[in-house]
Amino acid sequence: MTVFHFLRAVFLAVLTSRIAFGSTAPQRLDALKECPSTDSSIYDYIVVGSGAGGGSIAARLAENGFSVLVVETGVDQSNNMNTTLFSLSWDAIDDSTIDLNYTISEYPPGFPIQRNNIWYPRASAIGGCTIHNAMENGISGLRQIFDNIARMFTDSTWSRDNMQSFYALLERNLYLTPPNVDHGFDGWLNTIRAPVSFSSTAIGTAVIEASGPVIEDVNSHLPLPHFGRGLTSWTADTNLIHRSSIRDRLDQVAANSTDKLTLMTNTLTTKVLLCKSAKDVVAYGVSVAPGEKLPIAQGFTGKQKLNETRIIANREVIFGIPSVVHLPGVGSNLQDNDEVPALWELRQNFTDPVSFGEVFSTSAHSTSLEPDIDAYFVPAQWTGFVHGTVSESPRVYSLANNTDRLQNSV
Repeated sequence: MTVFHFLRAVFLAVLTSRIAFGSTAPQRLDALKECPSTDSSIYDYIVVGSGAGGGSIAARLAENGFSVLVVETGVDQSNNMNTTLFSLSWDAIDDSTIDLNYTISEYPPGFPIQRNNIWYPRASAIGGCTIHNAMENGISGLRQIFDNIARMFTDSTWSRDNMQSFYALLERNLYLTPPNVDHGFDGWLNTIRAPVSFSSTAIGTAVIEASGPVIEDVNSHLPLPHFGRGLTSWTADTNLIHRSSIRDRLDQVAANSTDKLTLMTNTLTTKVLLCKSAKDVVAYGVSVAPGEKLPIAQGFTGKQKLNETRIIANREVIFGIPSVVHLPGVGSNLQDNDEVPALWELRQNFTDPVSFGEVFSTSAHSTSLEPDIDAYFVPAQWTGFVHGTVSESPRVYSLANNTDRLQNSV
Protein backbone atom coordinates (compact mmCIF):
# COMPACT_ATOMS: atom_id res chain seq x y z
CA MET A 1 0.00 0.00 0.00
CA THR A 2 1.32 3.44 -0.94
CA VAL A 3 0.31 6.80 0.50
CA PHE A 4 0.63 10.08 -1.41
CA HIS A 5 0.63 13.43 0.38
CA PHE A 6 0.32 16.68 -1.48
CA LEU A 7 0.29 20.42 -0.98
CA ARG A 8 -3.20 21.77 -1.24
CA ALA A 9 -6.10 19.45 -1.88
CA VAL A 10 -7.48 16.19 -3.14
CA PHE A 11 -9.99 16.48 -5.95
CA LEU A 12 -12.20 13.46 -6.56
CA ALA A 13 -14.44 14.91 -9.26
CA VAL A 14 -17.45 13.73 -7.31
CA LEU A 15 -20.02 16.16 -5.99
CA THR A 16 -21.05 14.10 -2.98
CA SER A 17 -17.56 14.27 -1.52
CA ARG A 18 -17.39 18.02 -1.93
CA ILE A 19 -20.73 18.33 -0.12
CA ALA A 20 -19.57 15.98 2.60
CA PHE A 21 -16.48 17.98 3.44
CA GLY A 22 -18.45 21.18 3.82
CA SER A 23 -21.44 19.62 5.54
CA THR A 24 -22.74 20.34 9.02
CA ALA A 25 -23.41 16.63 9.52
CA PRO A 26 -21.93 15.01 12.67
CA GLN A 27 -18.21 14.41 12.23
CA ARG A 28 -15.95 12.09 14.23
CA LEU A 29 -13.05 14.49 14.59
CA ASP A 30 -11.75 12.42 17.48
CA ALA A 31 -11.02 9.60 15.00
CA LEU A 32 -8.73 11.84 12.97
CA LYS A 33 -5.15 12.88 13.47
CA GLU A 34 -3.88 16.42 13.21
CA CYS A 35 -3.02 17.43 9.66
CA PRO A 36 0.59 16.62 8.77
CA SER A 37 3.04 19.06 7.28
CA THR A 38 2.86 19.28 3.51
CA ASP A 39 6.12 21.15 3.03
CA SER A 40 7.73 18.20 1.26
CA SER A 41 4.72 17.34 -0.90
CA ILE A 42 5.33 16.70 -4.59
CA TYR A 43 1.95 17.56 -6.11
CA ASP A 44 -0.43 20.47 -5.75
CA TYR A 45 -3.42 18.27 -6.59
CA ILE A 46 -4.24 14.60 -6.92
CA VAL A 47 -7.14 13.72 -9.18
CA VAL A 48 -8.73 10.28 -8.88
CA GLY A 49 -9.90 9.06 -12.28
CA SER A 50 -9.12 10.39 -15.77
CA GLY A 51 -12.60 10.35 -17.29
CA ALA A 52 -14.90 13.20 -18.28
CA GLY A 53 -14.84 14.72 -14.79
CA GLY A 54 -11.38 13.96 -13.46
CA GLY A 55 -9.59 14.28 -16.79
CA SER A 56 -11.10 17.69 -17.49
CA ILE A 57 -10.20 19.02 -14.05
CA ALA A 58 -6.65 17.65 -14.24
CA ALA A 59 -6.07 19.22 -17.65
CA ARG A 60 -7.29 22.64 -16.51
CA LEU A 61 -5.21 22.56 -13.33
CA ALA A 62 -2.06 21.62 -15.25
CA GLU A 63 -2.69 24.32 -17.84
CA ASN A 64 -2.91 26.86 -15.02
CA GLY A 65 0.47 25.94 -13.64
CA PHE A 66 -0.42 23.44 -10.90
CA SER A 67 1.42 20.17 -10.46
CA VAL A 68 -1.15 17.38 -10.86
CA LEU A 69 -1.05 13.63 -10.33
CA VAL A 70 -3.85 11.64 -11.98
CA VAL A 71 -4.44 8.19 -10.45
CA GLU A 72 -6.15 5.89 -12.97
CA THR A 73 -7.18 2.27 -12.44
CA GLY A 74 -6.84 1.44 -16.13
CA VAL A 75 -4.05 1.85 -18.65
CA ASP A 76 -3.45 3.75 -21.87
CA GLN A 77 -5.63 2.18 -24.58
CA SER A 78 -4.69 4.56 -27.38
CA ASN A 79 -3.36 1.62 -29.46
CA ASN A 80 -6.70 -0.18 -29.15
CA MET A 81 -8.65 0.63 -32.33
CA ASN A 82 -11.94 -0.03 -30.55
CA THR A 83 -11.32 3.12 -28.52
CA THR A 84 -10.15 5.30 -31.39
CA LEU A 85 -12.30 4.51 -34.45
CA PHE A 86 -15.83 5.85 -34.75
CA SER A 87 -17.05 2.76 -36.56
CA LEU A 88 -15.92 0.47 -33.71
CA SER A 89 -17.81 2.22 -30.92
CA TRP A 90 -20.07 -0.81 -30.46
CA ASP A 91 -17.02 -3.02 -30.08
CA ALA A 92 -15.53 -0.62 -27.53
CA ILE A 93 -18.53 -1.02 -25.25
CA ASP A 94 -18.11 -4.80 -25.28
CA ASP A 95 -14.30 -4.81 -25.07
CA SER A 96 -13.30 -6.94 -22.07
CA THR A 97 -9.87 -5.29 -21.85
CA ILE A 98 -11.43 -2.01 -20.70
CA ASP A 99 -14.75 -3.11 -19.20
CA LEU A 100 -15.12 -2.79 -15.42
CA ASN A 101 -17.92 -5.38 -15.44
CA TYR A 102 -20.24 -3.43 -13.16
CA THR A 103 -23.77 -4.70 -12.63
CA ILE A 104 -26.78 -2.94 -11.16
CA SER A 105 -30.17 -3.84 -9.76
CA GLU A 106 -32.75 -1.66 -11.45
CA TYR A 107 -35.59 -2.08 -8.97
CA PRO A 108 -35.76 -2.24 -5.15
CA PRO A 109 -36.62 -5.47 -3.29
CA GLY A 110 -40.33 -6.23 -3.36
CA PHE A 111 -40.99 -4.33 -6.58
CA PRO A 112 -43.29 -6.33 -8.92
CA ILE A 113 -40.65 -6.26 -11.66
CA GLN A 114 -37.15 -7.48 -10.88
CA ARG A 115 -34.12 -6.90 -13.11
CA ASN A 116 -31.00 -7.52 -11.11
CA ASN A 117 -27.35 -7.97 -12.05
CA ILE A 118 -27.84 -5.94 -15.21
CA TRP A 119 -24.57 -5.13 -16.95
CA TYR A 120 -23.68 -1.44 -16.68
CA PRO A 121 -20.82 -0.66 -19.10
CA ARG A 122 -18.01 1.43 -17.56
CA ALA A 123 -14.51 1.84 -18.97
CA SER A 124 -11.20 1.53 -17.15
CA ALA A 125 -8.54 3.43 -19.10
CA ILE A 126 -7.09 6.87 -19.61
CA GLY A 127 -10.09 8.87 -20.74
CA GLY A 128 -12.60 6.81 -18.77
CA CYS A 129 -15.95 6.27 -20.43
CA THR A 130 -15.22 8.88 -23.10
CA ILE A 131 -13.21 6.21 -24.93
CA HIS A 132 -16.10 3.75 -25.21
CA ASN A 133 -19.31 5.77 -25.22
CA ALA A 134 -21.59 6.14 -28.23
CA MET A 135 -20.24 9.66 -29.00
CA GLU A 136 -23.77 11.04 -29.38
CA ASN A 137 -23.66 14.74 -28.58
CA GLY A 138 -26.91 16.43 -27.61
CA ILE A 139 -27.26 18.83 -24.68
CA SER A 140 -30.53 20.64 -25.41
CA GLY A 141 -32.65 18.17 -23.48
CA LEU A 142 -30.69 18.81 -20.26
CA ARG A 143 -32.43 22.09 -19.40
CA GLN A 144 -34.60 20.59 -16.66
CA ILE A 145 -31.64 18.82 -15.05
CA PHE A 146 -29.32 21.83 -14.87
CA ASP A 147 -32.03 24.33 -13.96
CA ASN A 148 -33.18 22.07 -11.12
CA ILE A 149 -29.60 21.92 -9.78
CA ALA A 150 -29.38 25.72 -9.99
CA ARG A 151 -32.58 26.08 -7.96
CA MET A 152 -31.54 23.41 -5.47
CA PHE A 153 -28.28 25.19 -4.61
CA THR A 154 -29.53 28.73 -5.32
CA ASP A 155 -26.64 29.07 -7.74
CA SER A 156 -27.43 30.34 -11.22
CA THR A 157 -24.03 29.26 -12.54
CA TRP A 158 -25.47 25.74 -12.76
CA SER A 159 -28.30 26.86 -15.07
CA ARG A 160 -28.67 25.34 -18.51
CA ASP A 161 -28.10 28.69 -20.24
CA ASN A 162 -24.88 29.28 -18.31
CA MET A 163 -23.69 25.75 -19.13
CA GLN A 164 -23.93 26.69 -22.82
CA SER A 165 -20.95 29.01 -22.37
CA PHE A 166 -18.88 26.16 -20.91
CA TYR A 167 -19.94 23.91 -23.77
CA ALA A 168 -18.75 26.52 -26.27
CA LEU A 169 -15.38 26.72 -24.52
CA LEU A 170 -14.64 23.01 -24.90
CA GLU A 171 -16.20 22.52 -28.36
CA ARG A 172 -14.28 22.50 -31.62
CA ASN A 173 -17.22 22.57 -34.00
CA LEU A 174 -16.41 21.13 -37.42
CA TYR A 175 -19.77 21.43 -39.18
CA LEU A 176 -20.90 25.05 -38.76
CA THR A 177 -19.49 28.36 -39.97
CA PRO A 178 -18.33 30.72 -37.21
CA PRO A 179 -19.40 32.81 -35.46
CA ASN A 180 -22.31 31.05 -33.76
CA VAL A 181 -23.54 32.10 -30.32
CA ASP A 182 -24.29 28.51 -29.28
CA HIS A 183 -21.08 26.84 -30.36
CA GLY A 184 -17.33 27.02 -29.96
CA PHE A 185 -14.68 26.60 -32.64
CA ASP A 186 -11.43 26.75 -30.68
CA GLY A 187 -11.90 24.06 -28.03
CA TRP A 188 -10.53 20.54 -27.81
CA LEU A 189 -13.67 18.37 -28.27
CA ASN A 190 -14.38 17.75 -31.95
CA THR A 191 -18.06 17.75 -32.91
CA ILE A 192 -19.40 16.81 -36.32
CA ARG A 193 -22.78 16.13 -37.87
CA ALA A 194 -23.06 13.37 -40.45
CA PRO A 195 -23.22 14.95 -43.94
CA VAL A 196 -26.40 13.06 -44.72
CA SER A 197 -29.91 14.49 -44.72
CA PHE A 198 -33.03 12.78 -43.49
CA SER A 199 -33.99 9.56 -45.24
CA SER A 200 -35.41 10.02 -48.72
CA THR A 201 -37.13 6.63 -48.82
CA ALA A 202 -40.91 6.49 -48.71
CA ILE A 203 -41.13 4.75 -45.34
CA GLY A 204 -38.43 7.00 -43.91
CA THR A 205 -40.21 10.12 -45.11
CA ALA A 206 -43.49 8.94 -43.59
CA VAL A 207 -41.92 8.29 -40.21
CA ILE A 208 -40.10 11.61 -40.22
CA GLU A 209 -43.13 13.66 -41.22
CA ALA A 210 -45.01 12.19 -38.26
CA SER A 211 -42.20 13.12 -35.89
CA GLY A 212 -42.93 16.81 -35.53
CA PRO A 213 -41.10 19.95 -36.62
CA VAL A 214 -37.43 19.98 -37.52
CA ILE A 215 -34.98 20.90 -34.74
CA GLU A 216 -32.20 22.59 -36.66
CA ASP A 217 -29.69 22.48 -33.81
CA VAL A 218 -29.98 19.91 -31.00
CA ASN A 219 -27.29 21.82 -29.09
CA SER A 220 -28.86 25.26 -29.16
CA HIS A 221 -29.57 27.18 -25.94
CA LEU A 222 -33.07 27.96 -27.21
CA PRO A 223 -35.96 25.95 -25.70
CA LEU A 224 -36.89 22.93 -27.78
CA PRO A 225 -40.42 22.33 -29.04
CA HIS A 226 -42.48 19.77 -27.13
CA PHE A 227 -42.08 17.37 -30.00
CA GLY A 228 -39.61 17.47 -32.86
CA ARG A 229 -36.95 15.75 -34.91
CA GLY A 230 -33.35 16.49 -35.73
CA LEU A 231 -29.94 15.12 -36.63
CA THR A 232 -27.63 14.54 -33.72
CA SER A 233 -23.97 15.48 -33.73
CA TRP A 234 -21.06 13.25 -32.78
CA THR A 235 -17.81 13.75 -30.89
CA ALA A 236 -15.56 12.73 -33.77
CA ASP A 237 -13.40 14.23 -36.49
CA THR A 238 -14.51 15.66 -39.81
CA ASN A 239 -14.96 12.37 -41.65
CA LEU A 240 -16.41 10.42 -38.73
CA ILE A 241 -13.28 8.31 -38.60
CA HIS A 242 -11.66 9.01 -35.23
CA ARG A 243 -13.27 9.42 -31.82
CA SER A 244 -12.66 12.62 -29.86
CA SER A 245 -12.26 12.07 -26.10
CA ILE A 246 -10.77 13.48 -22.92
CA ARG A 247 -7.76 11.23 -23.56
CA ASP A 248 -6.84 13.49 -26.49
CA ARG A 249 -7.13 16.48 -24.20
CA LEU A 250 -4.81 14.94 -21.59
CA ASP A 251 -2.28 13.99 -24.27
CA GLN A 252 -2.28 17.56 -25.57
CA VAL A 253 -1.83 19.11 -22.13
CA ALA A 254 0.90 16.62 -21.20
CA ALA A 255 2.80 17.48 -24.38
CA ASN A 256 2.54 21.21 -23.70
CA SER A 257 3.31 21.06 -19.98
CA THR A 258 5.33 17.92 -19.40
CA ASP A 259 6.38 18.85 -15.88
CA LYS A 260 2.87 19.63 -14.60
CA LEU A 261 0.79 16.55 -15.44
CA THR A 262 1.67 13.03 -14.27
CA LEU A 263 -0.46 9.97 -15.04
CA MET A 264 -0.25 6.95 -12.73
CA THR A 265 -2.02 4.05 -14.46
CA ASN A 266 -3.09 0.57 -13.35
CA THR A 267 -3.42 1.91 -9.81
CA LEU A 268 -6.40 1.58 -7.51
CA THR A 269 -7.31 4.36 -5.09
CA THR A 270 -8.39 2.62 -1.90
CA LYS A 271 -8.84 5.46 0.55
CA VAL A 272 -9.07 9.23 0.83
CA LEU A 273 -6.92 10.37 3.75
CA LEU A 274 -8.55 12.90 6.06
CA CYS A 275 -7.16 14.93 8.92
CA LYS A 276 -8.55 17.56 11.26
CA SER A 277 -7.66 21.20 10.97
CA ALA A 278 -8.71 24.00 13.28
CA LYS A 279 -12.19 24.27 11.80
CA ASP A 280 -12.96 21.38 9.49
CA VAL A 281 -12.14 17.98 8.07
CA VAL A 282 -9.42 18.25 5.42
CA ALA A 283 -8.50 15.80 2.68
CA TYR A 284 -4.72 15.67 2.44
CA GLY A 285 -3.84 12.55 0.44
CA VAL A 286 -4.84 9.17 -0.90
CA SER A 287 -3.85 5.55 -0.37
CA VAL A 288 -3.34 3.49 -3.50
CA ALA A 289 -2.66 -0.12 -4.37
CA PRO A 290 -0.72 -0.50 -7.65
CA GLY A 291 -1.70 -3.26 -10.04
CA GLU A 292 -5.13 -4.04 -8.59
CA LYS A 293 -7.40 -5.94 -10.98
CA LEU A 294 -10.73 -5.11 -9.32
CA PRO A 295 -10.90 -1.31 -9.38
CA ILE A 296 -13.62 0.47 -7.43
CA ALA A 297 -12.80 4.12 -7.98
CA GLN A 298 -14.02 4.59 -11.52
CA GLY A 299 -17.10 6.42 -12.77
CA PHE A 300 -20.01 7.31 -10.52
CA THR A 301 -20.62 3.69 -9.48
CA GLY A 302 -17.03 3.35 -8.30
CA LYS A 303 -17.09 6.68 -6.47
CA GLN A 304 -20.13 5.44 -4.53
CA LYS A 305 -18.15 2.37 -3.42
CA LEU A 306 -15.07 4.42 -2.58
CA ASN A 307 -17.13 6.63 -0.29
CA GLU A 308 -19.26 3.90 1.26
CA THR A 309 -16.37 1.59 2.08
CA ARG A 310 -14.38 4.32 3.74
CA ILE A 311 -15.40 7.28 5.87
CA ILE A 312 -17.98 9.49 4.12
CA ALA A 313 -21.24 7.55 4.08
CA ASN A 314 -24.21 6.18 5.94
CA ARG A 315 -22.70 4.47 9.00
CA GLU A 316 -25.58 1.96 8.97
CA VAL A 317 -24.30 0.27 5.80
CA ILE A 318 -20.51 0.28 6.21
CA PHE A 319 -20.39 -2.53 8.77
CA GLY A 320 -17.93 -1.42 11.41
CA ILE A 321 -15.70 0.87 9.39
CA PRO A 322 -15.39 4.15 11.34
CA SER A 323 -17.51 6.90 9.81
CA VAL A 324 -15.91 10.33 9.98
CA VAL A 325 -18.80 12.04 8.22
CA HIS A 326 -22.24 10.45 8.60
CA LEU A 327 -24.17 11.29 5.43
CA PRO A 328 -26.93 8.75 4.67
CA GLY A 329 -27.54 10.26 1.24
CA VAL A 330 -24.06 9.60 -0.14
CA GLY A 331 -24.26 7.07 -2.95
CA SER A 332 -27.98 6.41 -2.50
CA ASN A 333 -29.50 8.65 -5.17
CA LEU A 334 -27.21 8.21 -8.14
CA GLN A 335 -29.18 8.26 -11.38
CA ASP A 336 -28.68 7.84 -15.08
CA ASN A 337 -30.84 7.93 -18.16
CA ASP A 338 -32.30 4.56 -19.09
CA GLU A 339 -32.15 3.18 -22.61
CA VAL A 340 -34.88 0.81 -23.77
CA PRO A 341 -34.64 -0.88 -27.20
CA ALA A 342 -37.66 -1.58 -29.38
CA LEU A 343 -36.94 -3.72 -32.46
CA TRP A 344 -39.01 -4.24 -35.55
CA GLU A 345 -38.50 -5.86 -38.94
CA LEU A 346 -39.03 -3.78 -42.06
CA ARG A 347 -40.78 -4.99 -45.18
CA GLN A 348 -38.09 -3.38 -47.29
CA ASN A 349 -34.42 -2.72 -46.63
CA PHE A 350 -33.03 0.65 -45.69
CA THR A 351 -30.11 1.45 -47.98
CA ASP A 352 -27.91 4.47 -48.57
CA PRO A 353 -28.25 7.38 -48.52
CA VAL A 354 -29.56 7.49 -44.96
CA SER A 355 -28.16 8.90 -41.77
CA PHE A 356 -26.28 6.70 -39.31
CA GLY A 357 -28.98 7.68 -36.82
CA GLU A 358 -31.89 10.07 -36.43
CA VAL A 359 -33.50 11.34 -33.26
CA PHE A 360 -36.72 12.95 -32.18
CA SER A 361 -37.55 14.40 -28.80
CA THR A 362 -40.77 14.48 -26.82
CA SER A 363 -41.97 14.79 -23.25
CA ALA A 364 -43.37 12.18 -20.90
CA HIS A 365 -45.50 14.84 -19.20
CA SER A 366 -48.13 16.84 -21.05
CA THR A 367 -47.43 19.94 -18.93
CA SER A 368 -43.66 19.87 -19.41
CA LEU A 369 -42.07 22.80 -21.21
CA GLU A 370 -39.06 20.78 -22.27
CA PRO A 371 -38.74 17.34 -23.90
CA ASP A 372 -37.29 14.65 -21.67
CA ILE A 373 -37.39 11.61 -23.96
CA ASP A 374 -35.08 11.11 -26.93
CA ALA A 375 -35.97 8.36 -29.39
CA TYR A 376 -33.25 7.19 -31.76
CA PHE A 377 -33.73 5.38 -35.04
CA VAL A 378 -30.61 3.33 -35.76
CA PRO A 379 -30.30 0.57 -38.37
CA ALA A 380 -29.01 -2.06 -35.97
CA GLN A 381 -30.36 -5.02 -34.04
CA TRP A 382 -29.61 -3.87 -30.51
CA THR A 383 -31.29 -5.79 -27.70
CA GLY A 384 -29.68 -3.97 -24.80
CA PHE A 385 -26.47 -4.17 -22.81
CA VAL A 386 -25.73 -7.89 -22.72
CA HIS A 387 -22.18 -9.25 -22.80
CA GLY A 388 -21.28 -10.75 -26.15
CA THR A 389 -24.21 -9.26 -28.04
CA VAL A 390 -23.53 -5.52 -28.20
CA SER A 391 -20.70 -5.84 -30.71
CA GLU A 392 -22.45 -8.60 -32.66
CA SER A 393 -25.40 -6.55 -33.89
CA PRO A 394 -25.72 -7.49 -37.57
CA ARG A 395 -24.08 -4.75 -39.59
CA VAL A 396 -21.98 -4.12 -42.64
CA TYR A 397 -19.80 -1.01 -42.81
CA SER A 398 -19.19 0.81 -46.01
CA LEU A 399 -17.19 3.95 -46.64
CA ALA A 400 -19.02 6.44 -48.79
CA ASN A 401 -17.73 10.01 -49.01
CA ASN A 402 -15.36 9.05 -46.17
CA THR A 403 -18.34 8.65 -43.86
CA ASP A 404 -19.05 5.48 -41.91
CA ARG A 405 -22.55 4.30 -42.71
CA LEU A 406 -24.35 1.43 -41.13
CA GLN A 407 -26.32 -0.75 -43.52
CA ASN A 408 -28.63 -3.36 -42.16
CA SER A 409 -31.49 -5.51 -43.33
CA VAL A 410 -33.10 -6.50 -40.05
